[in-house]
Amino acid sequence: MLSWLRAVAGGLPVATASVLAASAIGCASYRIAEPRTEVLHPFAPIPAAGEGAFARVCVIRTSRFAQAVAFPTWDNGVLVGATKGPTFFCYKAEPGDHVIAINADEETRVSLRAEAGKSYYLHQKIGSPFWVTCEADWVSELVARDLVDDSTYEIVTRSPEPVPAPIPFARASSREK
Repeated sequence: MLSWLRAVAGGLPVATASVLAASAIGCASYRIAEPRTEVLHPFAPIPAAGEGAFARVCVIRTSRFAQAVAFPTWDNGVLVGATKGPTFFCYKAEPGDHVIAINADEETRVSLRAEAGKSYYLHQKIGSPFWVTCEADWVSELVARDLVDDSTYEIVTRSPEPVPAPIPFARASSREK
């Protein structure tokens, strides 16, 4: 792979060429755009009980570094959204256990035991200036409000797999009792 990068990059340092190659791949595979339909608001009240109760998960990315590189995000194997640069999206999660996987140069996984009526905010940060990795941390609603102010709500409009609904839904791997 290194020889391929050297050939493509025309003598650029390997780390720089890697970022450029990842950017090109990220741009081509996933496209996101501001929604033209109703979406799940990050801070509006949600039902805590009864039929149709769910948890809200919002994924927020604020870094402008590597903003052309998509971070597609799956919840229990289902594509729920992607971020590029300072963007965010929200989705409904069935109460119970979830494993959220974020694809950058390396996959990042975080776990969540979602409870109906609660909101969860996952902040995606760029882990390295030379290799596009994602560091994902759960943050409070107060912190999320500040992060969202610096980002735009965007949804997946093109993907190599089925495009999620404007308000995606992720089933739990095991249900909350």
